[in-house]
Amino acid sequence: MGRLHCCFFASIIAVFISDKIIAHSRTVFTGNFVASMFVGIISVVSFQIKLVDNLDNIIVGAALALVVGILSEIFAIVKKAPATGFIVIGVIPLVPGFRVYRSMLYFVRGALDKGLTEGVRACFMAIAIAVGIILATSITRIVRQHIKH
Repeated sequence: MGRLHCCFFASIIAVFISDKIIAHSRTVFTGNFVASMFVGIISVVSFQIKLVDNLDNIIVGAALALVVGILSEIFAIVKKAPATGFIVIGVIPLVPGFRVYRSMLYFVRGALDKGLTEGVRACFMAIAIAVGIILATSITRIVRQHIKH
């Protein structure tokens, strides 16, 4: 599937998810839609392009989660909406679902070593995403406190 298709599907997914997650906030749907679509597309395109080819997917996932987290916090401040909605929309393309599926497939077929390898890599990817989001939230809070004082 081409990169243009990924962007198109990311924007459609962002429409439905942002409608469900951010619908009850005090902001206008259009602004939330544009912000969430931007975060989702940045996430997908960046992961597809992988700005540096030599890096492992775990490092790329952590860096992209950091970018998604910072963008989500900025949009949350601007739109006065919860950052969680934007974070979820941006992180969904980064989740290693196919690795988990492949791990279970290897386990079912009896290739325990391959299944364990894929499962551990999926766990590392999930931990890297969580660390990226935590770092982004922490950095944003530190900067906001520094600006207030």
